[in-house]
Amino acid sequence: MSPIRWHQDWAPYVFVLPFVLLFLVFGLFPIAFSLYLVFNAWDPVQGVQHSWLAPWLLFFPCW
Repeated sequence: MSPIRWHQDWAPYVFVLPFVLLFLVFGLFPIAFSLYLVFNAWDPVQGVQHSWLAPWLLFFPCW
């Protein structure tokens, strides 16, 4: 494969890569971490306490 052909094949991915990285860092990571925190009680002193559905049962007692 010639170098010119290689650059033509990978050029679109190189231009899209900064968007994908920024989207993952500032878009998907906060969403995933907030979903993690929904099911855990996080105290900076004691660390993470796995509470799972206990806080949700306070809001929805009919479950």
